Amino acid sequence: MRRQKGDKPLQPTKILIVEDQKVLGDNLQRYLRPRGWDTLVVHSGAMALEALSSFRPNMLLLDCHLPDMSGSEVLGALDVRQNCRCVLMTAHPRDCVAEWARGHGITRILCKPFSLDEMEGHLLAARTEPVAPGGPSARSRV
Repeated sequence: MRRQKGDKPLQPTKILIVEDQKVLGDNLQRYLRPRGWDTLVVHSGAMALEALSSFRPNMLLLDCHLPDMSGSEVLGALDVRQNCRCVLMTAHPRDCVAEWARGHGITRILCKPFSLDEMEGHLLAARTEPVAPGGPSARSRV
């Protein structure tokens, strides 16, 4: 079911959007905010690490490949006590990315380019999925 502008998510969801392409990150936020999602956009892994402690998201919309670090390094920095789910974005869908994601409890992967409706569908579905036991780990790299 597609939500309309102004409809609120079923539960408060704070999404940290980690996307190095500024225009794309800003467009994702511009789409999600009017639909009731609390969002913050950052454009590097270092900015994401800083935002994890101050913004305290319960969901990441995470680009797999950032200029300064990998998505796995960002995930590894998550405090395992955070109840944080992840939707992974990648422009390079490969089996190794899907395998790595599954190993980290990530079941939602968006292959660029994707539609905004598709993205929101993944966010809605991920919001109700359990967080993987033990949380993400930085030991595996994409």
